[in-house]
Amino acid sequence: MPPQPRRRRHPRQERSRELVRCVREAGRQLVEQVGVEGLTVQAIADRAGVSVGSLYQYFESKEELVRTVLSDVVDERISGGRSLSQALLALPAPERLRAGIEFAIAHHLRMLEVGSDYYREHHAEFRTGTRLAVSPDARGAKAFAQQLLDLAQQDSSDPAVLRHAAFLLGRGLPAMLRAAVEDDPQLLEDPSFVDELTLLFSAYLDAPRT
Repeated sequence: MPPQPRRRRHPRQERSRELVRCVREAGRQLVEQVGVEGLTVQAIADRAGVSVGSLYQYFESKEELVRTVLSDVVDERISGGRSLSQALLALPAPERLRAGIEFAIAHHLRMLEVGSDYYREHHAEFRTGTRLAVSPDARGAKAFAQQLLDLAQQDSSDPAVLRHAAFLLGRGLPAMLRAAVEDDPQLLEDPSFVDELTLLFSAYLDAPRT
């Protein structure tokens, strides 16, 4: 039995911050190698070069540690998405839309790869949105949707209508992908699924608005 977790300490000194950093990096490396199912607190502690007792000073449970490790994996993916966004500036709306869909699907597939059962059950805890917003102060799927509407030359429409459209697009696409994760993950590996999603939301982008 693992030791009973004590109230979590917050790393304030450089030494404790380095310990937490080493634990998180060890967890990230291990989850890439063995997946969530093979991840153990002892293995993380051994890889980080710390005792299990020291680890439990900063993480209340294995579940909290797993969530932290997977959040780090998500952050790594988001960083790549922000770099990708700069390459999409010159693309028309449909092509940028498809690239955004492909990036989001690749993220879900990667998370399923490191922990299929766990991610299907807990994926709502690791939402990223579509982090392809171009401006530095605009983040998330809704901002990305607003950019697509602007590219589709809808900027002359009623601002309230565009705000509603950005909400529907920005929430609708991630919701469909999350439903695929839960109900039928194999859809995410089918190129025709990307085709259909692109067609569906391209038609919505091109719909006339007053």
